[in-house]
Amino acid sequence: MNGYTVYLILCSLACARLYVYLLRGRLGRGRQALFCLMPVLTGYIGAKAGFLLFTLSARWARLGLLMLTETKPDTFSFMGGTLGVILGLYFCAHITGKKDSPDFFAAPGAFLTAALRLGEVRLGTLGAGAPLPEGSALTGTLLCVYNTWGEPFLAVCVLEAAWALAVGVYMALTRRREGALGRSLVLICSGQVFFEVLRSNTLTRAFVRADQVYSVLALLFISLYPLFSRTKKTTAALLPPFCVLLCAAVNGYMQYCLERPEALPGALSRLPDTRPLCLITVALTALLMGLAAYSAGAKRNSRG
Repeated sequence: MNGYTVYLILCSLACARLYVYLLRGRLGRGRQALFCLMPVLTGYIGAKAGFLLFTLSARWARLGLLMLTETKPDTFSFMGGTLGVILGLYFCAHITGKKDSPDFFAAPGAFLTAALRLGEVRLGTLGAGAPLPEGSALTGTLLCVYNTWGEPFLAVCVLEAAWALAVGVYMALTRRREGALGRSLVLICSGQVFFEVLRSNTLTRAFVRADQVYSVLALLFISLYPLFSRTKKTTAALLPPFCVLLCAAVNGYMQYCLERPEALPGALSRLPDTRPLCLITVALTALLMGLAAYSAGAKRNSRG
């Protein structure tokens, strides 16, 4: 068991303790244990499943189900684990009848995300982005990590940690409890759609990034949820999921153009540097996806 795995376990236990503390008076001891252990189990399964769905490596062919016992950080999907934890929370809420209990996890979950992302600083280039140019002002700061040869890289994991910390503080300060976990997930996922593009070492297949796909699917599900609720359905309810799908398509196209600038239309492909245009478009589409899913969730909560 490596040091990051121990760090992950300790952070998860601290998060579970904070979650149970927020639920004080609502659960007996037996249920407290269930609410602590079930999300951890489903989170592990989700992280492994998210990784295995996106990889067909020779190691998987050789080890088979033994891959489930590997604890190396690069054999997990971060967002797969996040979605697994949330499914575990809602499963516990369903079988115990405490339907509002997952919303108490909004702030602790965001703080856990921040802690785990910050811990990736100790994993070399696993949480890194592009190499930093010589003499960069970021060299030697928190936004810099080094590879085995001492070469500096942008610490994208620190940016992700800062975003998750801001989400956690916002969720801790907000007074509206209903739907808090959904709003927290929207903010985390929309940020992940952008930050994942900056990562140079991530689970990818044919320009498709695993954690980005899981983030978009979560945003799409949240935007579609009002269509499956018992409230009166309107044509306007189709707008958020359509916006998420359209933005996801544009986002994916611009990410392809990051690798193939000649795929840009017309004069745009002849720009001296197309990277800023692509990154700005990716950021804007990620923002619009988040706003669409957030608005759908807000409407659902207001209608009950």
